Amino acid sequence: FCGIKDFTNFCAKYANDSQQIVNMLNDVFTIIDEKVNQYPEIYKVETVGDKYMAVCGLPEKVKYHTKHICR
Repeated sequence: FCGIKDFTNFCAKYANDSQQIVNMLNDVFTIIDEKVNQYPEIYKVETVGDKYMAVCGLPEKVKYHTKHICR
């Protein structure tokens, strides 16, 4: 799991411009998706709000799964 630091404050700042929030999330998650897609051992589970969830080593065990996910 990972989340965006101060996301609640960011949302409060742009409460009247929700498109700004959507654009920021899209930009951030697109960058993460591009990185994750470089490693076939990593599976993106889902995104919820500002949270990104991915897993490595499931359903099949992967040697050095922590190394892959940390990259």
